[in-house]
Amino acid sequence: MNLEQYFSYLKNEAAKEDKPYWIDLAYQSLQKGWYREILGRHSEDIYLVRFWLSEPKPNTKGSYSSRNSLLLHHFLKPDDDAHLHNHPWTGISTILSGGYVEETLAGIQEMKALQSNSITADKYHRVKSLEDNTWSLVHTGDKEGEWGFLVDGKHIHYMEYLDDEAPSEVTV
Repeated sequence: MNLEQYFSYLKNEAAKEDKPYWIDLAYQSLQKGWYREILGRHSEDIYLVRFWLSEPKPNTKGSYSSRNSLLLHHFLKPDDDAHLHNHPWTGISTILSGGYVEETLAGIQEMKALQSNSITADKYHRVKSLEDNTWSLVHTGDKEGEWGFLVDGKHIHYMEYLDDEAPSEVTV
């Protein structure tokens, strides 16, 4: 799904009478421009749409900072990188609808609606599979590290990893 298709999808969902409250929140953020679409590495299709629920602060990359924010995530695809990744801030994520199977260093866990997951810079994970209509509410805290990927037990900064020719498609 591309961004134009997503806008149309969300507008149609927001027009429905029987909808979860987060659809209205996402649509309001979309209208304010408080969103970011994240694409898969080898696809122009959207992997995730991130909505800020309060006015976001600009970052140095021409987007918005996710630090100390209340975010709404709409997952459209599982992670397509071959390696686990972390996030640079502390936080908590609560699944609102749908769910996913997550791979961590500790193993595989299934996350379902109303379950919460802690986020720290030293927790590496990857969303392996996804249920349809997966939304999560994410409350982020202070930055405590750098976003990156765990390759052969070593943290690789995301800029270096994404510039690398490392395989990103997961093969089974």
